Amino acid sequence: LIIICFIFLEIHAFCIKPERNYAATPDSLGLPYKNVTIITPDGFDLNCWIIPPTSIIDKKTSVVIAYPDAGNMSYYLYYAAMLARNGYTAVLFDYRGFGKSADFKMKSEMLFYSEFVIDLESVIKWTKTNSQNTKTGVWALSMGTIITTLVTKTETLDFIIAEGYVCSPDTIKDRYKRIFNKEIMLPNEDKSYAIILNDINIKMLIFGGLKDEITTIADVKKIAGQNPKRQIVEYDGKHLQALWVLTDKEMGDLYFKKVIDFLTELD
Repeated sequence: LIIICFIFLEIHAFCIKPERNYAATPDSLGLPYKNVTIITPDGFDLNCWIIPPTSIIDKKTSVVIAYPDAGNMSYYLYYAAMLARNGYTAVLFDYRGFGKSADFKMKSEMLFYSEFVIDLESVIKWTKTNSQNTKTGVWALSMGTIITTLVTKTETLDFIIAEGYVCSPDTIKDRYKRIFNKEIMLPNEDKSYAIILNDINIKMLIFGGLKDEITTIADVKKIAGQNPKRQIVEYDGKHLQALWVLTDKEMGDLYFKKVIDFLTELD
């Protein structure tokens, strides 16, 4: 699992970079799971892994992982294993065009696709319908925070865990140009993202890197300041480095403790 995480660090992109091949599967790592196919309203098959709790106590909580713009769900088996070990159901899925989900033509210059919102929405609906759990939330990273924010327009969540939270897609576009001299594109979205983000009224745990130039700590503080239900965990690192920085005896142990403590408070 640690090796998988290092592979992810190598393939992380600043725009769409899907990986079709899986670095591992749950069974290859000794994790029980159910492989399901979820069909979106517009007819795309999404490949999903449902990993149940491996602990004696089942917290009756589903955590859907909405990953960033690169790789596929196999790079988050480390996260899923941690959740399962602590009594939570991990729901991993691939956006269309990623992993073993249906083909979808994409441009690498895009920051995200509106269709990914349909994908996450479909997975959340399926999870609520087919699970006996009482709570459903999303663990979103980078691009996944955009998708998660937009999906709250139509789906009710019980909580959000986030890292690399995008405050404004337009701001990220400007920063890519300034920092990396790279032009990126945005879908034809309405301009209500900031309003939707502000209106989210559920408990949120947001990790913010003090050295993050993309989703800055100032952004994170602005987002958290919109609602007292939102709490911040600051770490001394760059974009999506909380797993590496918040480590003591085992990779990410301090990171995961923050997550589990947050989830436990929801009970």
